[in-house]
This record gives sequence, C-alpha cells and structure tokens, in this order.
Amino acid sequence: MLSGTILGVPLALLAGVLASLAAIIVIERVAPSDACWNHLNDDLAEDIGHTLVTLIVVGGIVVPATLAGGAVLHGAMGASPWPVSLPLAIQVLFALLAAELGPYWVHRLQHRVPLLWRFHSVHHSAPRLCWFNTYRFHFVDLALVTVPRFGVLVLLGIPHAVAI
Repeated sequence: MLSGTILGVPLALLAGVLASLAAIIVIERVAPSDACWNHLNDDLAEDIGHTLVTLIVVGGIVVPATLAGGAVLHGAMGASPWPVSLPLAIQVLFALLAAELGPYWVHRLQHRVPLLWRFHSVHHSAPRLCWFNTYRFHFVDLALVTVPRFGVLVLLGIPHAVAI
C-alpha cells in the first residue's frame, strides 16, 4: 500500500485519481460518447486549477479529518457494529454499499437544493465536455460526497483487510 503524501495529498488517493484519469482518457479516446470530447477546451488551465485545489483540500484536509473524527467517534461507541463474522467477500460488498449510499443521496440533493447546486454546478459548467474536465469539481462539492463515503466506514469499524 502506498504511504506518504505529496502536497498534503495521500499517495494512495493520488494514485487512484491518476489511475482513474488514465482509464477515462483511454476510454474517451477509444469510444467517446461524443467525438468532440477528444479535443481540449479553452478552459484547460481552469480545469487543472480545480483539480489541484480539490485534490489538495479534499485529499489533504477533508479525508484525514474525516478519518480522524470517525475514529474518535467509533472509539467512543465501544463495540464495533461491523459484521466481522461474515465472509470477506460479503464484507467487501457491505463496504461498497455503505460507502456509496451516502454519496448517492448527497449527489441527488446537490441537483435539487439550490445552495448545494451552487457548488456542484461547477462540475457541469464546462463550456464543452472534454477528456480532462471530468475531474472539474468545487472542493466543497467533493467534500460533501467524501465525508459520508469515508466517515460511515470508519464509524462502522471497517477492518483493515476489508478497507484495502
């Protein structure tokens, strides 16, 4: 497992983001939803800025704070509600469900609640979609999705073997 940070961003998070970005680039090149997505827009510098700020703030501040806060709350709860007696594959499926349920509902609210939409609309505001601006997020928008994703797992006491 990768350990350490670059500019406050955990290396494991950075590796995951870079791997998913690489996958998006390849998929967009091979089978684009729209051929114009294979061209860069005039807002590349803005997209890069959004991506870097989001990675630094969310990866360097929000994720560690969520993990630390969740660990403190989990410790105060006493016994772990995590279903450790179930097979590992079932625990992984449970973790995926638990990690995606909160962000799913937050995302739905981001499209319906005007205050949340102000932050989320950055993701939809590119003049024209291209292969890079998939990661164009306001850091508040991504933080609102990240906290329930990681926080619930820590609160539930996810074992290290399942978290990997």
